[in-house]
Amino acid sequence: KEGIAAFLAEAALASDQDEMDRGAKTGVTLMTVHAAKGLEFDTVFVSGMEEGLFPHQGMGTDEKRDEEEERRLFYVAMTRAKERLFLTLARVRKIYGADCVAEPSSFLADIDPAQMLYDETNDEEIIEA
Repeated sequence: KEGIAAFLAEAALASDQDEMDRGAKTGVTLMTVHAAKGLEFDTVFVSGMEEGLFPHQGMGTDEKRDEEEERRLFYVAMTRAKERLFLTLARVRKIYGADCVAEPSSFLADIDPAQMLYDETNDEEIIEA
């Protein structure tokens, strides 16, 4: 039992920052926006740029404060990229087993359109396996 407890305690304290401190320069690092604070990467992908996901449709009582915090997190996510930033969203997302049409995040409207490059893949071009 002590072995498992020790392992869980060690795993809980480990973070992606530990790997970065060791000089790992290649590969993909998957982390939350909170964990990315203070870090920078050449290329950053932010997925889930859909209304209800980012900004998160929370259960909080102070919606104004929650939206401001989500906006700060979006700023953090965008500013982690030194060279390239990819903001992605789904057209349709499965939620509780049902297909739901996804609306783009309202935060995307705040970005200067001249700074954005759109790539809308046509569904017919997707190869089925």
